[in-house]
Amino acid sequence: KCSPTELRWRKNQLIRTNPFCATCGEQFTDYDEIELAHRQSKGIGGGRHNDAMKNLVLMHLEENREQGSRSLDDYLADPDRIALRNQRQRLAVCIDASPEWE
Repeated sequence: KCSPTELRWRKNQLIRTNPFCATCGEQFTDYDEIELAHRQSKGIGGGRHNDAMKNLVLMHLEENREQGSRSLDDYLADPDRIALRNQRQRLAVCIDASPEWE
């Protein structure tokens, strides 16, 4: 288990080498929205805690919360996550296309 300082260093290393979300592929624009996430989950209560660099990825805060205690592969394969992402993308397009109201 790494210290908070070490985890922050690892997060910054990953941002420098690959500044994209592991789940949606978008490039990060706001440091506060980036979370260090685990490919293989820590498990409920942190019983399988593995902070090795090869087990760490960057994700948007919201997506990391949705991943919960699942592995990254299980989360990415979840049909509900895929449907929710598609719904969010359609909503974003509608909002971008809507006229400005006075």
